[in-house]
Amino acid sequence: MLYGPISVAMLFYLDITSNSRMTTRLLLPTVPFFPVTLGLIIEQVLRSQGWLRRISVLATVTMIVSVIAGQQTTLAEFHNDARVGRAVHSILQQRVSADSTLLTDLQRRITIDATLLSCQPLLTSFYLKRPVLGLLTSYFNTNRKDWTAETTLRYIDGFQVGCVLLLANTEITNDAQFFQDIEDGRTPIWLRLEQSAAGYRLFRVVKE
Repeated sequence: MLYGPISVAMLFYLDITSNSRMTTRLLLPTVPFFPVTLGLIIEQVLRSQGWLRRISVLATVTMIVSVIAGQQTTLAEFHNDARVGRAVHSILQQRVSADSTLLTDLQRRITIDATLLSCQPLLTSFYLKRPVLGLLTSYFNTNRKDWTAETTLRYIDGFQVGCVLLLANTEITNDAQFFQDIEDGRTPIWLRLEQSAAGYRLFRVVKE
């Protein structure tokens, strides 16, 4: 009975004290335990009387509505993630030459000494089967780091980034100023455009 409430309390604690963020999908593992808790609460409601019953009923209804609403949001997030994943996959399958797609081209480019920075790092890494770097959004960025061209360049130098991949039309919510500046046409002088096609732009990092 205590598993669900304790799990929720710990998730909220992590949300407050760490970079982890409380989202409804994190509650999914607790869902199977809520019917047991709900049954015990209903049993207590039936046994109680007067104001205690009214409070118990209100608490039960609130819990049911919260769990159902939260999982509806989770399902919507899953559908959105799948849609973005298909869009990224479609972009990576575009041909850059007669015998190469963007995916295979990037796989050749990524080495120990030259990795890739992407505005959609998790999905890009998943499809490439290679490590891909990203920039923390403000949602996870607890120290409020401002990703300007200057701070991003230090990051790029530190992790030996060789290329920067900017994807479009994938409903990306990365709010790093660096990516927004490139979208607005303010490209740093240390980036050189190597490829540009429907849905993406690939830049090479130029070392002075």
